[in-house]
Amino acid sequence: MNGDDRFYVYVLFRPWDGSPCYIGKGCKSRMGDHERYGEAHYNSHLAAIIKKAAGRELPKIVIRSRLTEDEAFEIEKAFIAAIGRKSCGGPLANQTDGGDGPSGCIVSKQTREKLSRLHSGRVVSEETRQKHRERMMGNIFNLGKTRGEETKKKISEANRERKVSPETRAKIAINSKNRSAETRAKMSAAAKGHKRGLGRVVSVETRAKISASKRKANLHAPL
Repeated sequence: MNGDDRFYVYVLFRPWDGSPCYIGKGCKSRMGDHERYGEAHYNSHLAAIIKKAAGRELPKIVIRSRLTEDEAFEIEKAFIAAIGRKSCGGPLANQTDGGDGPSGCIVSKQTREKLSRLHSGRVVSEETRQKHRERMMGNIFNLGKTRGEETKKKISEANRERKVSPETRAKIAINSKNRSAETRAKMSAAAKGHKRGLGRVVSVETRAKISASKRKANLHAPL
C-alpha cells in the first residue's frame, strides 16, 4: 500500500427516482466525467441511464475521501457487494465487482471511435475548467463546510421529493439479507473510518422524527 491519499469513492444516482446506479473510485474530476461521455460511455448500462436522464445531471456524492488507491478499491468493492449489481438483481450498473478501476474495462473499437469523435476538436475554456475545479473541491475537500439555513432547507426539500420505487426497496431488502460475513466485515471497517457523525448530539425532537420516519417506511415496505 502506498502513501498517496488523493483517491475517493463516490455514488451516482438516477435523477428520476433517487436510486443508486453506480459506485466508483477515482481522483481529481473522475466523478464528474461520466455525463461527458454520454451515449459513448464505455459502460453500456450507465450510458442508457445517462441517455434516459435527457441532459439532467446525475446526482452524486463522495462517500469517502483522502484514501490511498488500495483503500478506495476495498471500499468500492464493499459497497458494490452490499447494494448489488444489475446482473445480480441489484440497482447498480457497475460491470465488475470493483477493485479494478477504469483500466480494467475492455473498451471496444466502436466505443473508442465514438469517444474520438466526441472529443475531436473540442476546446474547453479556462472558465469551464475553473468551474469544474471549484465543483470538485467543494464535493471532495469541503465535507466539513457549514451550510446556511436556506441551503439546508433546499437540500431537505430535495430529499423529501426523492422517491424510491417499491421494486428498488425490495431488491435492497433482498441484498441486505444475503450479505456474507465477509461483506459485513468490510462494510463495518469502512464505516469505522467515516468520522463525520462522531460526537454529534441528536436532539429528542430529531430522534422522534427519525423514529416516525422509520415506522412509516416499514408500513409501506413491500412484503
